[in-house]
Amino acid sequence: MKILKLHIQNFGKLNNFELEFNNQFNQFLHENGWGKSTICAFIKAMFYGLEPKGRKKLSQREKFQPWQGGVYGGSLDFEIGKTQYRIYRTFGKKPEEDSFQLFDLTLNSVSYDYNDEIGKQIFGVGEETFEISVFFAQSDLASMLTDEVVANLAGIEKYKNDACKVDNAIDKIERRRKQLVSTISKPSEIKELENNLARINSKIIENDNKLKEVNNQLINIIDKKEKAEKDFENNEKIKSDNEKISIQKHELQNQLNEKVLKLNEILNNEKGRREKIYPLSLVSVFSSFIFLVLSILNIIPNIIGYILFSVLLISGLTGFIIIKKYTKESEKEKNNLNIEIENLKHKMQALPQLQDFNKDLDELIQQLVQQQIVLMAQKNSIIDEIENLKEEYEFLQKNLIELKENNELINRNILILKNTMALLNKARDNVSQRFVAPLNKDFKEIFKPFANEDVTIDNQLNVSVLTSQGAKSSEFMSKGYQDLIFICQRFSMIDKIYKKEKPPIILDDTYVNIDDEKFKLAKKTLQVLSKHYQVIYFTCSKSRVV
Repeated sequence: MKILKLHIQNFGKLNNFELEFNNQFNQFLHENGWGKSTICAFIKAMFYGLEPKGRKKLSQREKFQPWQGGVYGGSLDFEIGKTQYRIYRTFGKKPEEDSFQLFDLTLNSVSYDYNDEIGKQIFGVGEETFEISVFFAQSDLASMLTDEVVANLAGIEKYKNDACKVDNAIDKIERRRKQLVSTISKPSEIKELENNLARINSKIIENDNKLKEVNNQLINIIDKKEKAEKDFENNEKIKSDNEKISIQKHELQNQLNEKVLKLNEILNNEKGRREKIYPLSLVSVFSSFIFLVLSILNIIPNIIGYILFSVLLISGLTGFIIIKKYTKESEKEKNNLNIEIENLKHKMQALPQLQDFNKDLDELIQQLVQQQIVLMAQKNSIIDEIENLKEEYEFLQKNLIELKENNELINRNILILKNTMALLNKARDNVSQRFVAPLNKDFKEIFKPFANEDVTIDNQLNVSVLTSQGAKSSEFMSKGYQDLIFICQRFSMIDKIYKKEKPPIILDDTYVNIDDEKFKLAKKTLQVLSKHYQVIYFTCSKSRVV
């Protein structure tokens, strides 16, 4: 592929600007500020477009906005085989505002052979690979090893999409590994759970012991209450029996009292009669004899004396007869009453004795019931606490098991990810090894005229200088020496990366740090390259003219 001409309508400081190229070596000597870097950026933008705004501090889209305004873009003519094309591109502030058109100059018609990804379609590589292989910007000459570069260097272009994904896959796997590592439960968390489980288990055992103690107290209280209740039943029987005995005794006592009262009444009546009738009877009898004596002595008339004697004697005797009669009658009644009284006394004596009983049993039972209620409440409270502790224990134990299982699963997954990364790295290294030897051979041939040191490239494109003290990184070399290494390194890679269409090699003041002697050798290298590639070389110094 050869670039024929470009037309810049507006791009950076350049506007309405045209430049033509030949097929081999194109050299442009101009002062700083003329627009050399702008032209290089324009060529790349025609093939690959401009990156979206904001990817860097100052994107290409912002950097090359027209200074003077107007249409942002231009055209570029190029040739592939026998066909000539013209790319028309304009750019906006956003990629959505960009436009692309391809024109077939051979047929003078719009072409659909390529689309706006024309650079990748023609050269077979993306913008990044293009930049680090054939686009020599003065500020950045170091080569980078991308998966696309590896695929092309190793000759596995048809797998380059897979190769391009290796680093991305490794990065994703590493991010996933770190993410998994961050989710692993810390030993302190597991230890804290185990300590909590031990503490809860200790509380469960402690409460089990309390429950046993309360159960023993309950059994003791229940036994006492049952005994007290039996005693209470016996008490009730005793009280009932005592009550019956008391009633019988009371009835007998009442009967006895009644008989005694009746006996006393008889005795009192008998005494009263005696006290009233007996003295009168005695007086009457004594008085009768007095009147008899008085009549005998003729103190009183006999008839009166005998009449008074007779009346008084009869009255006195009648009183004694009456007393004797009543006494006889009352004696019989008294005997009957005494017999009845004795019988009642005998019956009272025959009654059973009142039995003693515990008057405080009812209060004792109430106290025992209250104690039982309190102990039952304590028991239920302990049971509830044990259940809650067991639920908490099961919950924490489940969490602990899940944490350990989760850690085990995460560690297995981490191991799988590590092994996967190791395999991917090994696969990438194996692929890299395929190009290390050929790349070193070509690099050494290109670099040999410039220095006598033994310089080598590893599978990461790191350059080392082999000395008697061992390998020394090119980082310890001067800036000019490093630039020379990077330039030769890129030149050695171009043939291996671009196996179809050969891209133009664009150099923007690339040799500014190279001394004059080495630049003489570099000119020869450029002359050799221009036989196989179109070279577009910009410089600001006459001393760097090829």
